[in-house]
Amino acid sequence: MRKALILSITLLLAALSLPAQQAATKNSPGQAVPSDAPSREQLLKLFDMLEIRKQMDSMRDTLAKTLEQQFLQMSRGQLSAKQQDEFVKLEGELFGKLMSDDYVAKMTDELIPIYQRHFNASDVDALIALAIIP
Repeated sequence: MRKALILSITLLLAALSLPAQQAATKNSPGQAVPSDAPSREQLLKLFDMLEIRKQMDSMRDTLAKTLEQQFLQMSRGQLSAKQQDEFVKLEGELFGKLMSDDYVAKMTDELIPIYQRHFNASDVDALIALAIIP
């Protein structure tokens, strides 16, 4: 329960700050992080403890299954079995590229400067400690 709450809060903060981060990046690309910002390693440990990768994998699998079911319901009787199979393969390839390990790594890299601007090292240490508590 705590992990879900922590994950929800951190993802919400990240999502809310993404537009601001993008605007700030366009205006000042070399923006420095605060001196008390958490290190990359601290943030990667936090992301690992929050099981970000596992969450992304679960989200990808659920979304792929849902879209496949919706497509099959919408196209019932309109496509041949071969066309349906080809669509399922194409969908799998697209999801594989969209949510690949490289994509998740890039997304994680994009989150690090955001977290560094909005959290300090002691905040991240406290979140990690909270995530460890059973």
